[in-house]
Amino acid sequence: ISATSTEIVAIVPSGATSGPISVTAPLGSAASLSPFTVTSATNGVPTISGLAPAIAAAGDTVTLSGTNFSPSTSNNIVSVNGYAASVTAVQSGSSLSFTTPSVGSGNVTLLTPGGSATSSQILYIPPSPYTANQVASTQTITPGTPLSTSIATAGNVGLISFTGTAGQQLSLTLGDSTFQDPCQYCAPVNIAVIGPDGSTLASTSIPWNATTSFIDSVQLAVSGIYTIAIEPQGSSTGSLTTTLFLFNDQTGSISPASGLPGNPVTVTTNTPGQNVLLTFSGTAGQQMSLTLANSTFPNPCYYCNTLAVNILNPDGTTLASTAVAVNGTTGFLDSTTLPQTGTYTVELDPQGSGTGSVDVTLF
Repeated sequence: ISATSTEIVAIVPSGATSGPISVTAPLGSAASLSPFTVTSATNGVPTISGLAPAIAAAGDTVTLSGTNFSPSTSNNIVSVNGYAASVTAVQSGSSLSFTTPSVGSGNVTLLTPGGSATSSQILYIPPSPYTANQVASTQTITPGTPLSTSIATAGNVGLISFTGTAGQQLSLTLGDSTFQDPCQYCAPVNIAVIGPDGSTLASTSIPWNATTSFIDSVQLAVSGIYTIAIEPQGSSTGSLTTTLFLFNDQTGSISPASGLPGNPVTVTTNTPGQNVLLTFSGTAGQQMSLTLANSTFPNPCYYCNTLAVNILNPDGTTLASTAVAVNGTTGFLDSTTLPQTGTYTVELDPQGSGTGSVDVTLF
């Protein structure tokens, strides 16, 4: 297009590829020290087409495949689940390598000067001390749909991924376990929920001589990919069924006007782990009481209460508590003085994985 003694402006020809630029003049030839990058019609926005391997422990090398990668290592910023990974080499505009960070399983994101891309494929990262070779299976779970996981080799781990949103509540029911007890009174299998940052959010075990367990309501702090790790203990192998529930606690209000005798507030839960929060306004010095009737919540164990009930102060601390006892259908909270003026909460917490309904009357 134009040329001076120090500058040439030219159109990149069709079919050109990235590489050094050569200039030939009457007095000789010269080539650029750095490669010139030819971008695609998408203006250089990168794409990600694959990960190899798809399972990698922290510190392992993973190769990312795609298009429009920057030739400069420092211009390719890779993260897993939003946490930075170290790019170690750029093989070409379609291949680079990075070191797996010590975080939870998740999608891989690449940021270059041309834009960003996120993999549709999940990079599964086993929790320490497991290696990639010890991962027996990788699965994705749909909330509310039971998922069976089998582990046939002792010492291996199963990884199950799901997408969570900040503020959601999580619970897990675990059943149909065939894992053998590695010793008398020893738990045959542990289950852990791992956050996007690799930390353990909650955990439980299938008890000795049992086939079921439950993780009660846990709030998710951040949005991202979460992992459920199925970890057989000792020489144990077998299978179990996991059901994931994602939900928010029920909220509402209650007052003496809506809870007069003969006209209670009926609350119902249909999701294991879900609590019910009913607010009411109180004045310092007032007294209150509460009755519970017609409860259908099941016993989670032989000597366990079926429903725990707490009265929460305006600052969230507990003012008083009661329960629906084992094999019972009723409960009562005797006269309690309100210490301050403000909004109080009746917290109804079903025990174990049971769901049901109860009539609540506030006085």
